[in-house]
Formats: sequence, C-alpha cells, structure tokens
Amino acid sequence: MATLGTIVASSDASVSSALRFSSRLLPRHDSVSTKHCKMPLSPVNVRNCRREGEARFSSDCRWNSSNPYTKMLSTVTAFSASALLASTLFTVEAAEALNGVEAGVLFQRTCSGCHNGGGNILQPSATLFNKDLDRNGLSSVHDIYNITYYGKNRMPGYGEKCTPRGQCTFGPRLADDDIRALAEFVKSQADQGWTNVQTLS
Repeated sequence: MATLGTIVASSDASVSSALRFSSRLLPRHDSVSTKHCKMPLSPVNVRNCRREGEARFSSDCRWNSSNPYTKMLSTVTAFSASALLASTLFTVEAAEALNGVEAGVLFQRTCSGCHNGGGNILQPSATLFNKDLDRNGLSSVHDIYNITYYGKNRMPGYGEKCTPRGQCTFGPRLADDDIRALAEFVKSQADQGWTNVQTLS
C-alpha cells in the first residue's frame, strides 16, 4: 500500500502536468508580448507591451492586438473623441452666430434711434458707413468701441465708467462686453455696406 507521502507527491505531479498542458491550449491574457504588435514600437511601447500583469498597454499594441475586444474598445474610444470634437466645434459656431444676433438686437434697441440702417439722423456727415467712419477717425473696432463708451460731441457715451457725466447717456449704461459686441457689429456691417441689417420702418 502506497504511503501518504507518495500519494501527495503523485497528486502534485499530476496537477502540474495538467496545468502545463492547459497553458499550452489557452491564450495567455495576463502577459502580452510584442508578437501581438504588428507595427514597430518605440522602446517605451515595447516595455509596456512586455510588462506582465499590467492593464495599461501602449495604443500601438492595443490597436494591433489580435484580441477583437481590444480593437473594438480602441475604435469606440476614437469615435467618441471625434464626436466630442465635432460637438465642441458646433457649439462654438452656434455661439458665434448667437452673439451676432444678440449684437444686432442690441443695436436696434440702443442705437437705431439715431443710426437706423447705418445712417445718422442728427448729423448726416457722421454715418456708420466706412467712408464717414474713416473720415472721422473711426476706422477700427477699437475706435468705435471708444466713442461708444465715452461719447463725443452729440454722440452720448454708454460705458459704465463714462465721464464727464454730461457727455454720457441718461439712460441705462452698457457692460463692456456689450459695447465690444456693438463695435464689432458696426464695423462688420460697415464693411458689408449695411445690407444685412434690419431697418426700422
């Protein structure tokens, strides 16, 4: 009769043989080697691909892996990044368009009483068309911003810190961003000949 030690040793040998046999049949997922990488890798990526038991592998190794689930994950990640970029670009373009509409509404509410359609009902030689803007030293957005903020002659200033008081509007003051938007709107319309703005009837 075999002794207990002989039985235990025999069992250990059988288990070891079975494990070695199964390891040859099943793919090893805990250790990724460079054979899964079909493209040349940098030393850093090779080190990442060879690092056993670690889930963080290089993008090259992950994309060129023979594992379909790994490829699918890379594809989904790339698609998500593209969708996020497209959404961001759309949001920026929509915001710019909205700002243009808001500036137009602000102009109609604040400025069109005297400057309807880019004209000037009080001083015909001081319209908002380029020929008059250039002649009066208002050829840039910065120049238009300053006269809108501080005013000049019969033009009242709308800035929150406009001085002297007699040169400023008695109505509501405008925030700096609103005055900047108005200046950009006026310059844009002047460059287009004021053909794309709604006029008061």
